[in-house]
Amino acid sequence: MNEGDSHAPAVSGIKPNVVMIGPYLAILGGISFSILWPLAALATGDWVLGRDTLSELGGKDNAAAPIFSAGCALAGACLFVFALSLRSEVRAARRSAPVLAFASMGLLMVGVWNITMSPWHMIATVWFFASVAIGLAILACDFLRAKVMRASAATAVAGIAVTFISAATATLPFTEAVAVGAVIAWGTVAGAEMLGASRIVEQIP
Repeated sequence: MNEGDSHAPAVSGIKPNVVMIGPYLAILGGISFSILWPLAALATGDWVLGRDTLSELGGKDNAAAPIFSAGCALAGACLFVFALSLRSEVRAARRSAPVLAFASMGLLMVGVWNITMSPWHMIATVWFFASVAIGLAILACDFLRAKVMRASAATAVAGIAVTFISAATATLPFTEAVAVGAVIAWGTVAGAEMLGASRIVEQIP
């Protein structure tokens, strides 16, 4: 089948160790961070959405710090494996997947270098946000051109657009939260879409 064929499956073949684990981890990473983020905020009690950056949770002297750091590390590891899965199985992800894998390491380092570890934390933060934005922009363009995983591509475009709108109209901490939410939404949608595509491949004689 041609990659540009709208009826072609998004994945190139069946590799259970990659296709089945990577997408599940993408969903797991999104769900886990969605739980650990508010849990860390509740643990400290003085974190306010839109006023405080997420990174400030990692610098607290209470349970919020390890909870937030664990969330970043887990989400980063999940994104890394999912990026490898995309690189291996989705032909249209050959350019974007390595960038997303690079971004995942930045997210992991955000959890390792908390906000008190200057300038390393800022380096990790810029590393993650800049590379994940570039990776998702490339992914959206390539997926839409190849007509594969369109929901994932649309979610990436919407996330980037909403983040830029937020940057122009809201505070930096709120924009950061919107960007993180956009990445979570993309990972969850992409993981679910890739699982669906792998099942289509399994049904082809």
